[in-house]
Amino acid sequence: MSKPEEQISILLKALHSKTATPVQEQELTDWLLEAEKDEVLKEYMQNIWEEFLPEKHTNKVDWENMYQNILEKETEAKQVSMRFSLKRMAAAAVILLFLSVGTYYVLKSDTNLQIAKSETQSGMKEDLAAPVANKAILTLSDGTVILLEEEENGALAVQGNVRVEKTADGQIVYSGSSTELQMNTISVPKGSKPLQLKLADGSIVWLNVGSVFTYPASFAGKTRQVEISGEAYFEIARDLSKPFIVINGNAKINVLGTHFNVQAYDNEAARRVTLLEGSVRVQEGNASDLLKPGQQAVLDVKKSGSIQVVNAEVEKVMAWKNGIFNFDGASLDEVMRQLERWYNIEVVYEKGIPDIEFVGKMSKNIHLDDLLEILKKTKVHFKLVEGRKLIVSDK
Repeated sequence: MSKPEEQISILLKALHSKTATPVQEQELTDWLLEAEKDEVLKEYMQNIWEEFLPEKHTNKVDWENMYQNILEKETEAKQVSMRFSLKRMAAAAVILLFLSVGTYYVLKSDTNLQIAKSETQSGMKEDLAAPVANKAILTLSDGTVILLEEEENGALAVQGNVRVEKTADGQIVYSGSSTELQMNTISVPKGSKPLQLKLADGSIVWLNVGSVFTYPASFAGKTRQVEISGEAYFEIARDLSKPFIVINGNAKINVLGTHFNVQAYDNEAARRVTLLEGSVRVQEGNASDLLKPGQQAVLDVKKSGSIQVVNAEVEKVMAWKNGIFNFDGASLDEVMRQLERWYNIEVVYEKGIPDIEFVGKMSKNIHLDDLLEILKKTKVHFKLVEGRKLIVSDK
């Protein structure tokens, strides 16, 4: 055997306790692939597999059969546009299925559905690749509309003494000042990459897909007030004389200088404000809470004036900014809403929403077809029709 059994066992324990480094995770993936050529290593890995089997799930999922299916998948796997080929992805999935950690996914299911095959129409590959360009739309105060994808780097517009530029890395930068209030809006549609924006005061804003952000070209008043619908991450330039205020509906976030994330999509059950650094005060109606770093304010959209403060899963919250799908603890409909925004598709449930919960994460630089190939292990059927409509069923 090319690697000591003790070394593999140590690494598996590290993975199981979520203390392994990405390099160690990669090593284990390599060993699993190597096991197909090394019978001793293969037998040892299978023994470890049995040792780590999640007992509470064995009556729901045929783990041994799934393990064998994934190994067989390696021989016919195709290359995909991401860090690993599908072959390596399948190998990594074997580890994830019983360790619940790593780069791709693992399933926890309370249903007893039949294993399904992802069904996609031919010829859709090109349209349903992960977004490669930013398709954001900038609307200036005078109504001028600028399609950022079509613009070359350099100056985009001048509003009074404020200059708007597009940098080589796609960032939109405002510079200069004005006493006139000139409101601008940036919309980041579905199927676009996120956008980075530098405001005239030096604050930086990252806008997620499906977001609309309204802000002044220059902050002329006593406050710096902006409005967000969708999701954005803020790094606010400190200015004690001009508090920064973020508005979403009747909710208000008061800031001096800090780093925080706001998720406020119309189709989500709650709006969430997550503080990474500094302090913010979240207000809605008569309710008000001051957040500390690592905390999250949850505002129920059905209960105006209700704010619940919880400890945040910061890595999960910030996954979108880091180019990651993080499905830890996510239900199937939560996962599908993320896919709707990222791939610009419509998800339709044939007979209700299957009761499935996920754990794990994967790169967002993956083709939808290949993602569905992984998700079919959840025993749910996916059928892509009419180009961008994804039918989800449990049969």
